[in-house]
Amino acid sequence: MRNMLGKEIDVYVQDEGQVIGKLVSDERSFVLLKLEDGRIKRVVKQKICSFMPTGDEPEEVGYVPFHVLYCENPTTKCPGVQFVQEGEGVSKTDFEKFMGGCPCRDDCRFGTKGELRSVDGAYLKDMFGNTMFGVYPEKKEEEQDG
Repeated sequence: MRNMLGKEIDVYVQDEGQVIGKLVSDERSFVLLKLEDGRIKRVVKQKICSFMPTGDEPEEVGYVPFHVLYCENPTTKCPGVQFVQEGEGVSKTDFEKFMGGCPCRDDCRFGTKGELRSVDGAYLKDMFGNTMFGVYPEKKEEEQDG
């Protein structure tokens, strides 16, 4: 199901019936669907009978998934940091990449906001707003005729 992250899918769940929502996260034993009313629904994979995309979007070519990881500490009012990681999924060891150097990390909450294209736009605006990526080229000095 990972190839459907960020897309609307129609899932038939045992004991619940049809559930339609945008696939937000695909974990080992469950998936998270964002329903039309904005709520996030956790669906256990073992209870999924069938699923299929509902949109008529063409399949993306060359897609590379990115996940938004975060840490925060509301007790100390530390806003924490965010880390964007390339890859199909996330494991606990991935959090060491950006939390390893923090002296307060044992008291923090951490997790994933999901795959980048499914993260809430307001959160991305706060995270990336006014951020510039890349480096300007160095200006070549022109030779002066003597």
